[in-house]
Amino acid sequence: MVFLVGALPTLALATTAMELDTRESGQPGRASVAVQDGRMRIEQGAGWMLYDSSKNSVFVVEPQRRSYLELNQEEMRRYGKQLGAARAMVDEQLKGLLPEQRAAIEKMMGGETRGQPLLFQSTGKRREVAGHACTQGRLTRFNTKDRQYKVEENVCLAAPKDIGMSEADYATVRKLYALMHEMQELGAPGILPDFSEIDGVPLEVSNPNGDFQRLKSVTHADLPAEKFTVPADYTREDVVQALKRYQQ
Repeated sequence: MVFLVGALPTLALATTAMELDTRESGQPGRASVAVQDGRMRIEQGAGWMLYDSSKNSVFVVEPQRRSYLELNQEEMRRYGKQLGAARAMVDEQLKGLLPEQRAAIEKMMGGETRGQPLLFQSTGKRREVAGHACTQGRLTRFNTKDRQYKVEENVCLAAPKDIGMSEADYATVRKLYALMHEMQELGAPGILPDFSEIDGVPLEVSNPNGDFQRLKSVTHADLPAEKFTVPADYTREDVVQALKRYQQ
């Protein structure tokens, strides 16, 4: 869960940099997101990610391994093709199991919501996060077993112009949202959230498990260009092999 933004309700500026408070699996933490010149840098934990809108690619950078992945439509289609073949094999094997065994395994694989589109519903309720106004809403997905929509994320959205984000920077954010949607449609792991259904920038994102990311502070000073590039001496890894490692 990333892309939480809050800012000054003044002129739109060239850079938006955010510091975030987080909680994941009960553990508190910090994250940061910066948008500048068609690129986004996202930091949380030991590694970081870079989105380059000119290439429409996400770079997952691992400083400890001095390596990176480049995730784009072409690579995700290659990964999705292999994943689809593996799922077809598993589905065939499930046919020989007892109904309760099959249901348990399908639940672990996300079978109750797999393939269902995300929908955004605004509650219309206004509140403030870190002193900035936003409108509450939720992202839901249809659960085929219960025949009802399940809340996946609660969000509080601000309009870009109201938080000082330029049209160009918001266009970068929207392009990343669209790419994340395409990747998840192809079955890629949720490295970044699919926010393609929302129109605005979240100041807060939370889920029913109690995890959240919440705006703490925001600045608009230009950042060094090298923060938005992958170090030249880092090695590019194969996407399919690396994503298999992440899923283990």
